[in-house]
Amino acid sequence: MITTHYTDRGTPRFRVLTDEQCREISLATLACLERVGVQVGNAEARDLLAGAGARIDGVRVRIPAHIIRQALATVPPAFTIWGRDPARAIYVAPDRVHFGPGLTNTYFIDPETGQRRFVRLRPTR
Repeated sequence: MITTHYTDRGTPRFRVLTDEQCREISLATLACLERVGVQVGNAEARDLLAGAGARIDGVRVRIPAHIIRQALATVPPAFTIWGRDPARAIYVAPDRVHFGPGLTNTYFIDPETGQRRFVRLRPTR
């Protein structure tokens, strides 16, 4: 199902999945995090997760659903990403859409070489 809504000066909405499909994806994700786990390279993060009840096996962390649900219940529904110029702050909320290359990309595809590389402040030439 594709639904679009647009109002003057509003944020466009584009919806592909139903509420039930979103719920199924969420439940499958929780099951995967608990059964398969995720690699966590940071020892301090592993210790924090272990303290919350996650199972640790080397760098693999299996996170029970109750930890994820508790974390989601404690985060604010919206937040602001600040940059060097306060006039360009990005307010992130369920009813807001922002377009761009990504705010937290650590890697990108170099347009000149086509290679995946770490993001730098200046080109290395």
